[in-house]
Amino acid sequence: MKKAGKPVLVVDGRPEKLEGRAPASVRGLLAGLKVSPQEALVRVDGHVRPDDFPLAGARKIEVIRVVFGG
Repeated sequence: MKKAGKPVLVVDGRPEKLEGRAPASVRGLLAGLKVSPQEALVRVDGHVRPDDFPLAGARKIEVIRVVFGG
C-alpha cells in the first residue's frame, strides 16, 4: 500500500510548502501559519471546515483570508 504524502497547501491562491510534519487539525495549521481563525476560511478537499477538523488524509487544503473592516 502506498503511503499518503503531504497535502497540497494553497494560501490566498498561492501554493505553499508544509514545513515539517503536517498539522493535525485546521487550528494547528492556522497557528503554524500565524493566521487568526477569525480572519480565514479553510477548505479541505473542497469543503469549508471548522477549527477542530482533523487534517489526516487531506489531499488539498486552501486557506482563504477574509478581508473585513470599515
